[in-house]
Amino acid sequence: MSSSFLRLSGAFGIALLIAGCASFGSTATDDAAPAPHPLAGAWEYAVDTPQGVYTGSVTFRTEGDSLIGSLIMEMAPDDPIEFGADYDSETGEVNFTFDSGEYGIMDVTLTLAEGVLTGQQFLQDYNMHLDVSASRKEDTPSQ
Repeated sequence: MSSSFLRLSGAFGIALLIAGCASFGSTATDDAAPAPHPLAGAWEYAVDTPQGVYTGSVTFRTEGDSLIGSLIMEMAPDDPIEFGADYDSETGEVNFTFDSGEYGIMDVTLTLAEGVLTGQQFLQDYNMHLDVSASRKEDTPSQ
């Protein structure tokens, strides 16, 4: 064998070794997009009040590490309310506060279990707790 063939074969072998080491521990899932946030998407909610049930929708999305919500109330469909939310992945609990305008500041605590959000909304100005439930809109895939 010629020395140039051996050098070429050796260089090729070293290149394969380096490529193999570079890919060691790497899997196809390393390049996969992170899983979507469990709350991401559109939800329909209902609030049980002394005046009856009020409905609307809320959409959650992530921006970097932040969870952002956009709420549309039945009474004001053209005036969405944006808010930041805190989510605890261990308990499935989401907390957020928003100013509803006419009814004042509202604190909401919901828990995600079996694909449904349930909890309470506290109306600060009225010192009143109301039951809330939400389910994914039909056209929103489960996360």
